Parts: sequence; C-alpha cells; structure tokens
Amino acid sequence: MNMNEKIKKLKEIAFKYEELKEIQEKVQNFIKEYEDFKIPIVFIGEFSVGKSSLINKILDEDLLEVNTTPTTAKPYEICYSEEEKRYNKDGIEFLFLKNKNLKNIKNLKIVDLPGITSQYFDHTSIVENYLANKYVIPVVVMDASKGALSDEVISFIRGLKLNNQNNQNFEYEYILVVNKVDRISEEEANRVLENTI
Repeated sequence: MNMNEKIKKLKEIAFKYEELKEIQEKVQNFIKEYEDFKIPIVFIGEFSVGKSSLINKILDEDLLEVNTTPTTAKPYEICYSEEEKRYNKDGIEFLFLKNKNLKNIKNLKIVDLPGITSQYFDHTSIVENYLANKYVIPVVVMDASKGALSDEVISFIRGLKLNNQNNQNFEYEYILVVNKVDRISEEEANRVLENTI
C-alpha cells in the first residue's frame, strides 16, 4: 500500500465513525500538510559558479538574475503552482510558478542560495541560517574551469550538520554538479572530476 492509499484509508476511518469527530480536523490538517510538503533541493556553491544559470536552464526560463558579480543575496524557493504568485517573507523570496518543468517535480522545491564565498560576509550567514534545522537535498555546484572545489566550500559543506528531533547529529550527503565543462577540454574535465571525487 503506497502513501496515498494509506492517507485515503486514514481519511475513510476518521470520517466513518462519529466517535472520531475530535480527530477529524487533525486528520484533515495532516492530509493538507502531506499534500503541500515539498522536499527542498538546495543549490550551494561559490558565487559565479552558475547556480542561478543552472536553475534557469532546469526551468527553461530566464527567471533568476545571473552575473559575474554576486547577484543572489537571499534564498529563492521555487516550486510549482497552478496559481502563480511571488512574495517575500522573513528574507526569503517565494516563487510559485506554473512552469511545465516544475510540474513534473511537484513534490520538490528548488532553492537558490547566495554564493558562500562572495565578498559579502552576510551571504555565508544567510546560507547557514537558511539551512539551520532543515532537512534538504544539497546540490553542490562547482565551476570546472576553476579546477576544484575551493577550500572554503569544502570546509563549509563539511561543517554543515543538522540536529534531528533526537538531538543526534545528522550529516548531509551531497549531489555534486560539475558546471561549465564546456569551457575546458574533455581531458581537463575528467581530471577535475577525478580530483574532486
């Protein structure tokens, strides 16, 4: 029995018996939370490695500003919605888009974060604050033309830990995206990938 079937069964039971009236609202709230839940896919890396450009490519839309200077100064949460809307809350920009590529990944949200090694110290703090006490799937983006992840990025991702509800340390596993490989030769790209691994 998959999760949707289990939730349907729970709803049937809760609304079948009059004695369960007091938990019916809780069941409704649980179902709404489950349907609205989206796993954050968080893009992490130095400024100008192409995080925003990569997200624009995934969305097939020029949504996020890109530049050679640090442009992303706050987290952007991007997810699918039939009704398009955009707002800022607590320093996070929320974008709900009726985007065909997002529609295929409705249970995910894409998060663009500031570069962690930009000259703006608060950018690193913004990233740390965003990631604090959140379960996310981190995507570390590196620029292949730079040859390797910087020591600052390696130090940053090694230091990222979350505390779960049992106060046990939870360490991330990462997805690594080697970006801008078109700027170097295939031989160099293979060497960069080998060194990084």
